[in-house]
Amino acid sequence: MGFEAILSQASLFSHLPNEALNQLSGQLQHRRYEREQIIFHKNDPGSTLYIIIAGKVKIILPSPEGESVIVALLSTGEFFGELSLFDGAPRSATAVASEPTEILTLDKGDFNRYLLENPRAAVVILSELSLRLRRTDELLSDAAFCNLTTRLAKRLLELSKRYGQPGPDGKAIRINLRLKQQDLADMAGATRESVNKVLKSFKENNLLRWSKGYITLLDPDTLRRRSR
Repeated sequence: MGFEAILSQASLFSHLPNEALNQLSGQLQHRRYEREQIIFHKNDPGSTLYIIIAGKVKIILPSPEGESVIVALLSTGEFFGELSLFDGAPRSATAVASEPTEILTLDKGDFNRYLLENPRAAVVILSELSLRLRRTDELLSDAAFCNLTTRLAKRLLELSKRYGQPGPDGKAIRINLRLKQQDLADMAGATRESVNKVLKSFKENNLLRWSKGYITLLDPDTLRRRSR
């Protein structure tokens, strides 16, 4: 099976001509993961780059006490696992499929050859790493200076920006990502019980609706004010 069309939609490979995509496609392995299946654990050895071709993946920082923080939610066309390929160190986080997910993998040797032959790809990777570092900085800042209501409002607005679909009234936004309360707690750096209380308050104030794991923001403007 060829993956040229899929690769051409990924930022890391979108600049390549068809001939190069054909060559790269032959070096990839195709893998499938079920919802909540672990792709790799923190501290696992790392020798593979992962490219998402369907589904979504959450990148998690676990603590020794069993708690965790979701530092990124990635979707189709995005990549992860590149840090271990650069420094040879173990995985710095845990990756979990948040829904049924299909992934292409590229081994370290092929990845290094690809970068040497395609310097523009290195610019894409640096840009993505910079974006993820900024996200991590924001998470740390929020944890230090923002209360839970503010943090949760910010996370919901971020999700609506990445995965949102406008409702028929043009105001409401449905987040097309199935979420559990524990997911939101991990994103906000809080307990599920605390997040439950804030969500209950949001629902009572007609700020959101939650049905079968999907959240609809009913009043994004008010949530934006809560996020400041």
